[in-house]
Amino acid sequence: MKKDIHHIHDKTYRSFFENKEIFLQLLQSFVKETWTTEMSPEQLVEDKSHYILRDFEEAEADIVYRASIEGQEVVFCILLELQSTVDYSMPIRLFYYTAEIWRKYLKGFEKDVVKKKEFQLPAVIPIVLYNGDKSWTAPISFKDKIQRADLFKEYVNDFKYILINVNAYSKEDLVAIQNTVSAVFLLDQKIDSVEFVDRAGLVATTFKALSEEHKLKLKDWLDHVIEEPLRQVVLDLLEASEEEVSKMTANITKTLQEERKKAIEQGEVKGKLQGKMEVAKNLLDMGLEIERIIEATGLTKKEIDGLKQ
Repeated sequence: MKKDIHHIHDKTYRSFFENKEIFLQLLQSFVKETWTTEMSPEQLVEDKSHYILRDFEEAEADIVYRASIEGQEVVFCILLELQSTVDYSMPIRLFYYTAEIWRKYLKGFEKDVVKKKEFQLPAVIPIVLYNGDKSWTAPISFKDKIQRADLFKEYVNDFKYILINVNAYSKEDLVAIQNTVSAVFLLDQKIDSVEFVDRAGLVATTFKALSEEHKLKLKDWLDHVIEEPLRQVVLDLLEASEEEVSKMTANITKTLQEERKKAIEQGEVKGKLQGKMEVAKNLLDMGLEIERIIEATGLTKKEIDGLKQ
Protein backbone atom coordinates (compact mmCIF):
# COMPACT_ATOMS: atom_id res chain seq x y z
CA MET A 1 0.00 0.00 0.00
CA LYS A 2 2.59 2.57 1.11
CA LYS A 3 5.91 2.79 -0.66
CA ASP A 4 8.98 1.62 1.23
CA ILE A 5 10.12 5.12 2.02
CA HIS A 6 13.29 6.59 3.37
CA HIS A 7 14.38 9.16 0.81
CA ILE A 8 10.82 9.48 -0.52
CA HIS A 9 9.59 10.20 3.01
CA ASP A 10 12.28 12.81 3.58
CA LYS A 11 11.76 14.61 0.28
CA THR A 12 7.96 14.59 0.57
CA TYR A 13 7.96 15.89 4.15
CA ARG A 14 10.56 18.49 3.21
CA SER A 15 8.29 19.83 0.47
CA PHE A 16 5.31 19.65 2.85
CA PHE A 17 6.95 21.75 5.55
CA GLU A 18 8.25 24.37 3.15
CA ASN A 19 4.77 25.83 3.56
CA LYS A 20 5.11 28.26 6.50
CA GLU A 21 1.55 27.83 7.75
CA ILE A 22 1.91 24.05 7.83
CA PHE A 23 5.29 24.29 9.55
CA LEU A 24 3.77 26.57 12.19
CA GLN A 25 0.97 24.02 12.68
CA LEU A 26 3.65 21.44 13.44
CA LEU A 27 5.18 23.68 16.10
CA GLN A 28 1.96 24.86 17.72
CA SER A 29 0.22 21.46 17.72
CA PHE A 30 3.12 19.11 18.48
CA VAL A 31 5.76 21.19 20.29
CA LYS A 32 3.48 23.38 22.40
CA GLU A 33 6.16 25.53 24.00
CA THR A 34 5.28 29.08 24.99
CA TRP A 35 7.50 30.55 22.27
CA THR A 36 5.45 28.81 19.53
CA THR A 37 2.30 30.69 20.52
CA GLU A 38 4.04 34.02 19.86
CA MET A 39 4.79 33.21 16.24
CA SER A 40 3.00 33.86 12.96
CA PRO A 41 3.80 32.59 9.44
CA GLU A 42 5.03 36.07 8.51
CA GLN A 43 7.78 35.80 11.15
CA LEU A 44 9.17 32.61 9.62
CA VAL A 45 11.89 32.80 6.99
CA GLU A 46 13.22 29.56 5.55
CA ASP A 47 17.00 29.39 5.52
CA LYS A 48 17.93 28.07 2.08
CA SER A 49 21.55 27.47 3.08
CA HIS A 50 22.89 23.94 2.79
CA TYR A 51 24.34 22.73 6.08
CA ILE A 52 26.23 19.64 4.98
CA LEU A 53 28.05 17.28 7.35
CA ARG A 54 30.80 15.63 5.34
CA ASP A 55 31.72 13.43 8.32
CA PHE A 56 28.28 11.84 8.08
CA GLU A 57 28.25 10.64 4.45
CA GLU A 58 27.29 14.04 3.07
CA ALA A 59 24.26 14.26 5.39
CA GLU A 60 22.39 17.52 5.01
CA ALA A 61 20.09 19.32 7.42
CA ASP A 62 16.52 19.02 6.20
CA ILE A 63 14.81 22.30 7.04
CA VAL A 64 16.02 25.40 8.89
CA TYR A 65 13.74 28.34 9.65
CA ARG A 66 14.69 31.66 11.18
CA ALA A 67 12.17 33.66 13.21
CA SER A 68 11.74 36.63 15.51
CA ILE A 69 9.78 36.30 18.72
CA GLU A 70 7.63 38.41 21.02
CA GLY A 71 7.70 41.26 18.53
CA GLN A 72 11.43 41.70 18.94
CA GLU A 73 14.18 41.18 16.43
CA VAL A 74 15.49 38.22 18.42
CA VAL A 75 16.47 35.78 15.73
CA PHE A 76 16.50 32.07 16.46
CA CYS A 77 16.71 29.00 14.25
CA ILE A 78 14.51 25.93 14.15
CA LEU A 79 16.28 22.91 12.73
CA LEU A 80 13.95 20.11 11.61
CA GLU A 81 15.48 16.69 10.92
CA LEU A 82 13.39 13.97 9.22
CA GLN A 83 13.98 10.35 10.19
CA SER A 84 12.50 7.01 9.09
CA THR A 85 14.97 4.92 11.10
CA VAL A 86 16.51 5.21 14.56
CA ASP A 87 19.87 7.01 14.37
CA TYR A 88 22.00 6.81 17.51
CA SER A 89 24.34 9.48 16.17
CA MET A 90 21.51 12.03 16.11
CA PRO A 91 22.75 14.14 19.08
CA ILE A 92 26.18 14.37 17.40
CA ARG A 93 24.69 15.27 14.01
CA LEU A 94 22.54 17.98 15.59
CA PHE A 95 25.58 19.34 17.46
CA TYR A 96 27.42 19.67 14.14
CA TYR A 97 24.43 21.28 12.43
CA THR A 98 24.09 23.79 15.26
CA ALA A 99 27.80 24.65 15.04
CA GLU A 100 27.48 25.10 11.26
CA ILE A 101 24.50 27.45 11.68
CA TRP A 102 26.43 29.54 14.21
CA ARG A 103 29.57 29.52 12.06
CA LYS A 104 27.64 30.91 9.10
CA TYR A 105 25.88 33.43 11.34
CA LEU A 106 29.23 34.73 12.63
CA LYS A 107 30.43 35.36 9.08
CA GLY A 108 27.95 38.23 8.91
CA PHE A 109 29.77 40.20 11.63
CA GLU A 110 33.15 41.84 11.97
CA LYS A 111 35.42 40.26 14.58
CA ASP A 112 35.38 43.34 16.79
CA VAL A 113 31.55 43.17 16.92
CA VAL A 114 31.65 39.52 18.00
CA LYS A 115 34.07 40.43 20.82
CA LYS A 116 31.70 42.98 22.33
CA LYS A 117 29.98 42.22 25.62
CA GLU A 118 26.46 42.54 24.23
CA PHE A 119 26.99 40.18 21.26
CA GLN A 120 25.01 36.93 21.46
CA LEU A 121 24.40 33.96 19.19
CA PRO A 122 20.87 33.02 18.10
CA ALA A 123 19.25 30.04 19.81
CA VAL A 124 19.06 26.92 17.67
CA ILE A 125 16.12 24.64 18.45
CA PRO A 126 16.66 21.11 17.06
CA ILE A 127 13.55 19.05 16.27
CA VAL A 128 13.53 15.46 15.01
CA LEU A 129 10.43 14.23 13.18
CA TYR A 130 10.37 10.41 13.25
CA ASN A 131 7.89 8.10 11.52
CA GLY A 132 9.61 4.71 11.86
CA ASP A 133 7.81 1.65 13.23
CA LYS A 134 10.41 0.91 15.94
CA SER A 135 10.62 2.80 19.23
CA TRP A 136 12.96 5.81 19.16
CA THR A 137 15.72 4.69 21.54
CA ALA A 138 18.47 7.15 20.56
CA PRO A 139 19.56 9.58 23.32
CA ILE A 140 17.66 12.87 23.51
CA SER A 141 20.43 14.66 25.44
CA PHE A 142 23.82 15.39 23.88
CA LYS A 143 25.58 14.63 27.19
CA ASP A 144 24.45 11.01 26.87
CA LYS A 145 26.96 10.69 24.01
CA ILE A 146 29.78 12.03 26.21
CA GLN A 147 31.99 9.59 28.11
CA ARG A 148 31.62 9.97 31.88
CA ALA A 149 29.36 13.01 31.59
CA ASP A 150 28.23 12.21 35.13
CA LEU A 151 31.76 12.84 36.38
CA PHE A 152 32.23 16.19 34.65
CA LYS A 153 28.63 17.33 35.25
CA GLU A 154 27.91 20.90 34.11
CA TYR A 155 31.33 21.27 32.51
CA VAL A 156 30.38 19.20 29.48
CA ASN A 157 28.39 20.65 26.60
CA ASP A 158 24.75 19.65 26.61
CA PHE A 159 21.43 20.27 24.86
CA LYS A 160 18.25 18.35 24.21
CA TYR A 161 16.38 18.05 20.96
CA ILE A 162 12.61 17.86 20.60
CA LEU A 163 11.34 14.51 19.32
CA ILE A 164 8.06 14.35 17.38
CA ASN A 165 7.24 10.65 16.99
CA VAL A 166 4.43 10.24 14.43
CA ASN A 167 3.42 6.81 15.74
CA ALA A 168 3.27 7.91 19.39
CA TYR A 169 -0.02 9.81 19.00
CA SER A 170 -3.41 8.17 19.35
CA LYS A 171 -5.91 8.23 16.53
CA GLU A 172 -8.33 10.19 18.74
CA ASP A 173 -5.74 12.88 19.56
CA LEU A 174 -4.85 13.40 15.91
CA VAL A 175 -8.49 13.67 14.85
CA ALA A 176 -9.12 16.18 17.64
CA ILE A 177 -6.30 18.47 16.42
CA GLN A 178 -8.06 18.87 13.05
CA ASN A 179 -5.30 20.41 10.96
CA THR A 180 -3.21 19.47 7.93
CA VAL A 181 -0.27 18.11 9.91
CA SER A 182 -2.44 15.89 12.11
CA ALA A 183 -4.18 14.57 8.96
CA VAL A 184 -0.82 13.55 7.50
CA PHE A 185 0.28 11.97 10.79
CA LEU A 186 -3.02 10.08 10.94
CA LEU A 187 -2.31 8.57 7.52
CA ASP A 188 1.44 8.09 8.04
CA GLN A 189 1.15 5.87 11.11
CA LYS A 190 1.96 2.17 10.81
CA ILE A 191 -1.50 0.77 10.03
CA ASP A 192 -2.92 -1.83 7.64
CA SER A 193 -4.64 -0.96 4.36
CA VAL A 194 -8.19 -1.36 5.75
CA GLU A 195 -7.50 1.07 8.61
CA PHE A 196 -5.74 3.41 6.17
CA VAL A 197 -8.84 3.65 3.95
CA ASP A 198 -11.03 4.18 7.02
CA ARG A 199 -8.79 7.05 8.15
CA ALA A 200 -8.72 8.58 4.67
CA GLY A 201 -12.52 8.63 4.77
CA LEU A 202 -12.36 10.18 8.24
CA VAL A 203 -10.08 12.95 6.98
CA ALA A 204 -12.43 13.58 4.03
CA THR A 205 -15.52 13.92 6.24
CA THR A 206 -14.25 15.51 9.46
CA PHE A 207 -11.26 17.71 8.54
CA LYS A 208 -13.50 20.37 7.03
CA ALA A 209 -11.39 23.38 8.03
CA LEU A 210 -8.53 22.58 5.64
CA SER A 211 -7.94 25.33 3.11
CA GLU A 212 -7.76 24.50 -0.59
CA GLU A 213 -4.02 25.16 -0.53
CA HIS A 214 -3.54 22.74 2.35
CA LYS A 215 -5.73 20.12 0.67
CA LEU A 216 -3.43 20.31 -2.34
CA LYS A 217 -0.42 19.87 -0.06
CA LEU A 218 -2.07 16.84 1.54
CA LYS A 219 -2.87 15.33 -1.87
CA ASP A 220 0.69 15.92 -3.04
CA TRP A 221 1.99 14.08 0.05
CA LEU A 222 -0.41 11.18 -0.58
CA ASP A 223 0.49 11.09 -4.27
CA HIS A 224 4.14 10.48 -3.39
CA VAL A 225 3.78 7.93 -0.58
CA ILE A 226 0.88 5.69 -1.70
CA GLU A 227 1.12 3.09 -4.43
CA GLU A 228 -1.53 2.28 -6.99
CA PRO A 229 -4.28 1.09 -7.04
CA LEU A 230 -5.06 2.72 -3.69
CA ARG A 231 -3.52 6.09 -4.58
CA GLN A 232 -6.25 7.29 -6.92
CA VAL A 233 -9.00 5.80 -4.75
CA VAL A 234 -7.80 7.75 -1.71
CA LEU A 235 -7.39 10.96 -3.71
CA ASP A 236 -10.96 10.51 -4.99
CA LEU A 237 -12.15 10.05 -1.40
CA LEU A 238 -10.90 13.51 -0.48
CA GLU A 239 -13.07 15.05 -3.21
CA ALA A 240 -16.22 13.01 -2.54
CA SER A 241 -19.31 14.09 -0.58
CA GLU A 242 -19.91 12.66 2.89
CA GLU A 243 -22.50 10.19 1.54
CA GLU A 244 -20.19 9.12 -1.28
CA VAL A 245 -17.29 8.68 1.15
CA SER A 246 -19.34 6.28 3.27
CA LYS A 247 -20.22 4.11 0.26
CA MET A 248 -16.71 4.24 -1.19
CA THR A 249 -14.95 3.28 2.05
CA ALA A 250 -17.40 0.39 2.59
CA ASN A 251 -16.75 -0.97 -0.92
CA ILE A 252 -12.97 -0.53 -0.73
CA THR A 253 -12.83 -2.12 2.73
CA LYS A 254 -14.84 -5.13 1.53
CA THR A 255 -12.52 -5.59 -1.45
CA LEU A 256 -9.39 -5.30 0.71
CA GLN A 257 -10.74 -7.77 3.27
CA GLU A 258 -11.56 -10.28 0.52
CA GLU A 259 -8.07 -9.88 -0.96
CA ARG A 260 -6.49 -10.35 2.47
CA LYS A 261 -8.55 -13.52 3.10
CA LYS A 262 -7.57 -14.89 -0.29
CA ALA A 263 -3.89 -14.13 0.32
CA ILE A 264 -4.03 -15.87 3.70
CA GLU A 265 -5.68 -18.93 2.18
CA GLN A 266 -3.14 -19.04 -0.65
CA GLY A 267 -0.34 -18.71 1.88
CA GLU A 268 -1.73 -21.55 3.97
CA VAL A 269 -2.02 -23.82 0.90
CA LYS A 270 1.50 -22.91 -0.18
CA GLY A 271 2.80 -23.53 3.33
CA LYS A 272 1.16 -26.95 3.51
CA LEU A 273 2.58 -27.90 0.10
CA GLN A 274 6.06 -26.79 1.13
CA GLY A 275 5.74 -28.85 4.29
CA LYS A 276 4.75 -31.95 2.32
CA MET A 277 7.63 -31.44 -0.10
CA GLU A 278 10.08 -31.23 2.80
CA VAL A 279 8.71 -34.45 4.31
CA ALA A 280 8.90 -36.17 0.91
CA LYS A 281 12.51 -35.03 0.44
CA ASN A 282 13.47 -36.45 3.83
CA LEU A 283 11.74 -39.75 3.04
CA LEU A 284 13.56 -39.93 -0.30
CA ASP A 285 16.86 -39.38 1.49
CA MET A 286 15.96 -42.29 3.77
CA GLY A 287 15.44 -44.51 0.70
CA LEU A 288 11.70 -45.04 1.13
CA GLU A 289 9.82 -46.29 -1.95
CA ILE A 290 7.96 -43.69 -4.00
CA GLU A 291 4.60 -45.45 -3.52
CA ARG A 292 4.98 -45.23 0.25
CA ILE A 293 5.92 -41.52 0.00
CA ILE A 294 2.84 -40.82 -2.14
CA GLU A 295 0.72 -42.57 0.47
CA ALA A 296 2.34 -40.62 3.34
CA THR A 297 2.27 -37.13 1.81
CA GLY A 298 -0.52 -37.10 -0.77
CA LEU A 299 1.89 -35.73 -3.39
CA THR A 300 1.78 -36.96 -6.98
CA LYS A 301 4.45 -39.15 -8.53
CA LYS A 302 5.37 -36.22 -10.83
CA GLU A 303 5.97 -33.92 -7.85
CA ILE A 304 8.15 -36.50 -6.13
CA ASP A 305 10.08 -37.20 -9.33
CA GLY A 306 10.75 -33.47 -9.50
CA LEU A 307 12.25 -33.62 -6.01
CA LYS A 308 14.47 -36.51 -7.02
CA GLN A 309 15.84 -34.52 -9.95
